[in-house]
Amino acid sequence: MNMACPIVLSMENGEKIAVLGVPKMAEHLLSKMIVHSDVLKLTGETGRTDVELSQALMAHRYGGLVLDRLKSYEQLGIKICQKRFSEAPDLARLLAGCLIHSQANVVLILKAEIYGRSRMEDPHEQPLAFPVYRDYTVASVRHDGAQKLLIGTDTWLALVTSCVLLHSGDVVIGPHNRQFIPHKSSIVWINTTDMERNALVERHLRSKFHNEGMFLEYAGVFFLFRHPSCLPVTLRTPLPAEELIVQGAPAENTRIYRELPKLRQMISSMDNNNDTTTSISEPVSVQLRVLAELATNVITALNHSTVKNAVIERIEVLLIERC
Repeated sequence: MNMACPIVLSMENGEKIAVLGVPKMAEHLLSKMIVHSDVLKLTGETGRTDVELSQALMAHRYGGLVLDRLKSYEQLGIKICQKRFSEAPDLARLLAGCLIHSQANVVLILKAEIYGRSRMEDPHEQPLAFPVYRDYTVASVRHDGAQKLLIGTDTWLALVTSCVLLHSGDVVIGPHNRQFIPHKSSIVWINTTDMERNALVERHLRSKFHNEGMFLEYAGVFFLFRHPSCLPVTLRTPLPAEELIVQGAPAENTRIYRELPKLRQMISSMDNNNDTTTSISEPVSVQLRVLAELATNVITALNHSTVKNAVIERIEVLLIERC
C-alpha cells in the first residue's frame, strides 16, 4: 500500500502549496494546472530542513497554532546563542513558543528549561548537545533514563519538557520524548515579539536538592499554554485536584500521591532554614531522594494523562478560534 507523504506543488502563478498524498498523485497532478511537484522523502530520522517553514506548517492542521504569528519568527542567531547562563530567564522566555523545523516536520515548544555549561554557574549543568559546525545544535540524547530533546550552544543548554509535534498533533509532556528525532541541520525559529508574554516557572528537577537555588525560575512557558492545567507537573508545582488523579489509579500510585505533600514540606523546610549555597545534611538528602524517586512515578503518570489531555483540549480551542 502506498503511504501518504508531503508533496510541494508549484502552481503556474508561482504559488507553492504543501499537501499530503501518495507519490503517484504527484505524477498525475503534472498533467493539470501544476508545473512542478516535489515529493518530500521522510525517513526514520527526521529529515533536513529542505522545505520552507510556511509550507511545512500549511501542510498540517496543527500548523494553524502559529501560522498567524509566522511573520514574527526569525532564525536563532549567534547573538542569542552566545548569551550567558546568567541570562537564563531571558533565554527561557525566548525559547518558549519557539519552533524546531526539520524538513516537513515542525515542533512547537511549550516549555523549555535552561541549564548552564559549568558546575560553578549551574550546579545542575548537563554536558550534552555541544555544537560542532554551527552556533547551536538540536539533538535527541538518551540521558538519565529519558530520551531528551535538546537545543545546545557553547554557553547554555535548553531541555524541552513540553511540546506539540505540528506535523502529527502528538503532545509530549515531560523530558522523555521518543516521538521526535531531529536532524542535525534542524533550524530553530524564535518569536521575540511574544517573549515578554511568556511566563517564567521553575525548572523540572527530580532528585538533586543541593540548595534552594536549584529551583529558581529558569524555565519559560508559551503564553498560549500558561494555564496551570497545561504545565508539566514537578515536585513543586501545584497539583491538579486529587479526584482527577486517584480515580481509577493503581493503589500504589494513590499512596505515593498522598506522600507528595510530605516531600514538599521537607523541601520548603530546607529552603527556609538553609543558605542557598549550603548543602543539606546527608540523612535529609537521602530521604528527599527516596521520596523524589517514588514521586517520579506519579508525576510521570500525571503528565501523560491529566496534563496531556488539558494541552490537547487547549489546542482544539485555539484551532477553532483561528478558523
